[in-house]
Amino acid sequence: MSQWSGLDGVPATRVDAAVLEPWCSAAEVRARVSAAAAAGCAGVRLHSGMLPQVGEWPAGLRRGVVCGFPTGRSHVLVKAAEARFAVDQGAHDVAVVLDAGAVAAGDVNAVLSEVVALRGAVAAPAQLTVVLETGLHAAGKLSDDVFDALVGAIAAGGADAVATATGWSPWGVGGPEQIRRITAAAPGLGVIAVVDGGAGATGIAGAGAGAASGGDAAAGDAAVPPAADLVAAGAHAVQLTLGE
Repeated sequence: MSQWSGLDGVPATRVDAAVLEPWCSAAEVRARVSAAAAAGCAGVRLHSGMLPQVGEWPAGLRRGVVCGFPTGRSHVLVKAAEARFAVDQGAHDVAVVLDAGAVAAGDVNAVLSEVVALRGAVAAPAQLTVVLETGLHAAGKLSDDVFDALVGAIAAGGADAVATATGWSPWGVGGPEQIRRITAAAPGLGVIAVVDGGAGATGIAGAGAGAASGGDAAAGDAAVPPAADLVAAGAHAVQLTLGE
C-alpha cells in the first residue's frame, strides 16, 4: 500500500521528492529514496554527488539532480561539467540553477547564453530543467515584461522545463500567477512547481516532510499556495522537499 498521505489532492505520481540537505549521510539518502519509491512518487531530486550513494535505483523512479545549487553563481562551464557528469551517472532530469545575479538584473542575454551552454552539456533524451527564482517576480523585483523575456530566453536556449524556485530564496517560491505567465510565454516548456514541504504537505511516511531547504527566514514566511492550485495553473509536476 502506498505511504503517500496526500499533498493538497495532488497524486504522488505528479510529485518529485527532493533530498537536498547537504548534511544527509549516504544511508539517509538511500532511506529517503526508498521512501519516495514506496510512496509512488514520480522521481527524486538529489545533489549530483549523491547519485552514486543510492546504489541500486528503485525501478520506475525518475532520477533527478540539481547543479549549481542553490545560487547558480558558479561559472557556467563548471555547471555544464557538473550537469554532464550527472547525465553520465544516469540522471534523467538535470535541474541547473540560473545565475541568480543575472536573473535578478533581468539580463536576458546572459540567461540565453547560459541555457545554450547547458543544453550542449545535457543531450537528449536527458531533460534539461533550469531553475528560475520566480519569487522575484511575485515580490515585484522583476516586471512582467522582463519576467516574460527571461522565460522566452530559457525556451529559446533549448531548455525542456523550468523549476520555479530553489527553496532558498528570500523571495519565496512563486505561485500560480508565475506559472500561468511561464505557460503563456513558452507554451511548450514544462513547469515543475517547487512546494514548501512544511506548508500543506502531509508528506511521505518514513521520510518526513520538513520545510523546504532554505536559508533565509523570509523564504519560510512567504505564503505557499496549495499544490493543487499550482497544478491547476499549469504545472506539470510539483517538487516536495523531504526533511528529517
